[in-house]
Amino acid sequence: MSVAKPYYLTVRQFVDDEYSEGGRARYITHPKYSNNPSNYIRAYMLLQKDMLELFNYIEPSDTALKTYSFRIQELLVRTCIEVEANFKAIIAMNKYSKKLKELNIVDYYRVNKSHFLSRYSMKLPYWSGNPMTADRQPFKSWGEPEDLMNPWKLSWYQDYNSTKHDRSNSLSLASFENLIDAMAALVILISAQYRDEDFSPAPDALLVSSGMNDGYDAAVGEYFRVVYPRDIPAKERYDFDWAVLVKDPEPFQKFDYDNV
Repeated sequence: MSVAKPYYLTVRQFVDDEYSEGGRARYITHPKYSNNPSNYIRAYMLLQKDMLELFNYIEPSDTALKTYSFRIQELLVRTCIEVEANFKAIIAMNKYSKKLKELNIVDYYRVNKSHFLSRYSMKLPYWSGNPMTADRQPFKSWGEPEDLMNPWKLSWYQDYNSTKHDRSNSLSLASFENLIDAMAALVILISAQYRDEDFSPAPDALLVSSGMNDGYDAAVGEYFRVVYPRDIPAKERYDFDWAVLVKDPEPFQKFDYDNV
């Protein structure tokens, strides 16, 4: 059995392997799908703007990965706070018995079961050095845990917490690499909720191809690029006709995080 109604704040592959072809992703813009989505999109866009400004001073490259500074630390903290905000938004719209103010990384780990975050990739379009380094999978360890006793661990997220709570001794952990992975995590979370919908008040425009033929899709903001999972188990894929389902007074369902 496949999934007959979309989950709140959850983008998924359809049974025919596609995501948005034929207008099937219109469920994302339904007013019941999310609460104030522009709040999260605008915060993300501001962070993207600040990242691109940082790239004027630090070249996205292999040799810059261990670079650290107070500016990087400030952006790392802001980005990770936004990552946490998106996790909480997803959990709040679905079913979970724990209070939002009590959530932590152990709880966020459950979102991998609904959104398959460990199967996403994000790529920086311009990179000096090994092109493979430009491809980031910040949640990969959630699908392939290095620590089976603590499978929720993410090295970049642990470093963020260290530099946030003990900047005097942990400033070097506010590295360019950790910032890139945190931004990749945010890009993936935004994509896994809204795909490329930016909820702009402007009318839809005719999209012009960027000319890139790299197997990635443009994320919201059209700078970072994303690969969506193409191997979601058949029984977990969406299978509905939105043109019909939209007439249902309750066209969405809640994912039960208590049972994962």
